[in-house]
Amino acid sequence: MAVFTKSIFRTTDLKERLTSTYFAAQDASGQMDFPFFGEMLQNHRKCPYWTLLRQICPCSQDFTGHIKRKKKKQMCPATTATETVPLKDVFVFVRRVFLKIIPLSALGNIKNRNAFLNHIMELLSIPVHGKLSAIFMVVNIQTKFIEWLKPYSQKEQGSRLINFVKFIVLSFIGPLVKSFFYITCSGSTNELMFYRKKVWHRLLHTTYRKFIRHCKLNLVTQEWVELQRKEGKCLGIFSPHFLPKQDSLRPVVRCLKTNGRATVNEHLKCLHLVLSYEREMQPQNFGASILGMDEFHHKWKKYHINMKDKRPRRYYFVKTDLLNCYDNIDPVLLFNIMKELLKSSYIVYKYKRLAHIKGKKQTVFFESLKRPSVICSRVDVDMNCVDSYEIKSRVLLEKLHALLFCNVVKLGSNVFIQTNGIPQGAKISSLLCAAYFGYMDKTACAKFLGRHEFLIRMTDDILFVTPHKETAKAFLQLMLDGVPAMKCISNFSKCLINFNYCHSVLGKVSSVCEDQLLSYCGICINPKSLEISVDFSNFKGKDRVPVSWELTHNTGGILQKKILNSVNPQCFSALFDADINSEQHIVYNILCKFAVCSVKFHYLVMRLPVKQRALNNPSFFTQVIQSLPNYFYVIVTRSLKKVSKLFKKDLLFPVSKATLRSLCNNTFLYKLQRHHAMYAPVIDNLLKIEKKKRLDSALCKQLSVVFDSIHLKY
Repeated sequence: MAVFTKSIFRTTDLKERLTSTYFAAQDASGQMDFPFFGEMLQNHRKCPYWTLLRQICPCSQDFTGHIKRKKKKQMCPATTATETVPLKDVFVFVRRVFLKIIPLSALGNIKNRNAFLNHIMELLSIPVHGKLSAIFMVVNIQTKFIEWLKPYSQKEQGSRLINFVKFIVLSFIGPLVKSFFYITCSGSTNELMFYRKKVWHRLLHTTYRKFIRHCKLNLVTQEWVELQRKEGKCLGIFSPHFLPKQDSLRPVVRCLKTNGRATVNEHLKCLHLVLSYEREMQPQNFGASILGMDEFHHKWKKYHINMKDKRPRRYYFVKTDLLNCYDNIDPVLLFNIMKELLKSSYIVYKYKRLAHIKGKKQTVFFESLKRPSVICSRVDVDMNCVDSYEIKSRVLLEKLHALLFCNVVKLGSNVFIQTNGIPQGAKISSLLCAAYFGYMDKTACAKFLGRHEFLIRMTDDILFVTPHKETAKAFLQLMLDGVPAMKCISNFSKCLINFNYCHSVLGKVSSVCEDQLLSYCGICINPKSLEISVDFSNFKGKDRVPVSWELTHNTGGILQKKILNSVNPQCFSALFDADINSEQHIVYNILCKFAVCSVKFHYLVMRLPVKQRALNNPSFFTQVIQSLPNYFYVIVTRSLKKVSKLFKKDLLFPVSKATLRSLCNNTFLYKLQRHHAMYAPVIDNLLKIEKKKRLDSALCKQLSVVFDSIHLKY
């Protein structure tokens, strides 16, 4: 069974030209043996590809010369966001080419052709991890109207139609799109982004120049790199790939495997274990750094409880972002910090345990620096130590020295050595960053670590909270002026505060109202009550729902799995802690999660063929909705239990299963009633479960506010 993914659009060639796979046979099984293939080739020779491309998907580089200077001036300013080609424009271009090349006799009539064009739109809008089967691309296409299929039996008609679809997708649609567009994905969303190849080529070269300048890359030869690797002074080669941001491309490195050698991350495995252990044993050496929302929950709860008795009139918030965080790190200073942090030697223990993977018991091996008396003390886990070995800090420092002072980066066909900063995307990059800026916390920011102050930093995002306005101003002044000894300075455009402040050189800092929510790393904080909620601002203005879909076999089981998995993202334990949030606010957070799930549910159902939707199997879709509260309860209690180890006391979910089930049913009722014709029997089932005839007006008003806050319009 042919399954199509985003890989059919993958290309490394950045020249706008028809690829060699365009109209090429996939194999020798006769996929090109169609009676209308000769007509398709004639239409191909007449098709004005570049004229259609410039008309439908224009870019600033299409308008050259003084004759078309006016059109060029009318274009939007060239940024990463404005230079993307909308999905609708890409589809219109593909549709126009399709109508010019594929004769109507190939699909029989206009109705069949329109049905197939709808499937092409589905193919172009495929998510990053989505899948689309060839079987689903022939849905609603009636073979009785297709003349060239009539000589064959009904079974052969289906297989030949699928072969035709495979040929169109793999030899026409895929090659056509990747001939003129470069397809990538954003780091924060689940959707594909389309760029004209000449635009992406220009953006890439601009980013190359910035990357070379910021990281002070020096050109070296491949022979020199090989010599350094043989001597053990170089761990390997990094190759950055670039993710689109609002106004630039972000370089994220990946390790290259060459000739079966170990990658850079494999060389740094022991160093990663040691740094993780040191961070757990001596957190003071890493300052205010956190690596996840569980650590934020731990620190925020301690601050919340500490300030509850003080009851200050107001809290002052400062949110800043470090400019070029990884690129500005001084490797010499970082190496000296690490020499002080590492001990003389460490013992690494190897453990094995039984784990359930895909319903089967399997033996899993892992390494840790924790002693067997600590690791194997858990009664509920079958685990034992099988081996151990000692590693000297001298060996670890040699590996670190090779990473910091002989970091090789490959850009295109050229090889460079990085002399400033550390690679973003390496396994230990976040830990090195935490240790480096932890040293800054102990020196430059020591006076801001008082009992009434709250300071955390997740990689380059800093949050400072204090009840004293002058302290907040002093911290903001320090961040904007920078710490020259650490090569640290804040990005002025990303600073955000909840009071008025004007810098003597940079000017007025962006601020929010006193009672307005302040966002930080996926959460929103109430400046008055210090309550936590989810930040849905990333969904604002998005046309597509951020969820991947698969139209292959067992679509019902896949849909249920996708809906259950949609609970996991942004399901932070701090959202459901009764010591931080009031019971009413916890209910609001739960309703927001179920509201997102209901929108994703409707989006996934709309992807299904008409005959597989809710009207034909209401009991199954009701069962999917009913399974959601139990799964949500398990996820939340598990995350609270995980954080309980940090507090050394049990944290309980303050909402009962019955209440959770009722909140889920009411949220789905509110959403599905907007599409009553599609879900009438499912709505009736949910109303019977809730033992009511309609939703309460007060609950409808509350749910209206919830759905407005998540910014998902579908």
